[in-house]
Amino acid sequence: MLRLVDAPAAPARGELRDVAVWALEPELAAYVESQLRRCWPGVRVRAVENIEWLATSAIDLCICGVQPPMELRAPTIWLGDVDRGGGVTEISARLWRCRMPITGRHLLSVVAALCDNARR
Repeated sequence: MLRLVDAPAAPARGELRDVAVWALEPELAAYVESQLRRCWPGVRVRAVENIEWLATSAIDLCICGVQPPMELRAPTIWLGDVDRGGGVTEISARLWRCRMPITGRHLLSVVAALCDNARR
């Protein structure tokens, strides 16, 4: 049985090579990585523990489980509070809060939109 969350991913837009995940539970980090690989098969996803490293590193995207305590160099998605309303809220120039729970398709659309905007 094919469910909406299992539907084929939309074609990748923009290029995504290097993604860091910070403060995500291991199961959620694995889910995020598997979803990103659906659209960007060559993406490198690394779990990072040192937030200071993220503030200066040249990565394409950071996905966080909590709000970062400082401005990061890369566009950042904060997988925030549980809220059935869904949606994405821009917190600052490079930080967006995405409400949970999130389907794979929604996550990919948010990442694709941020990649497209970052290249403009």
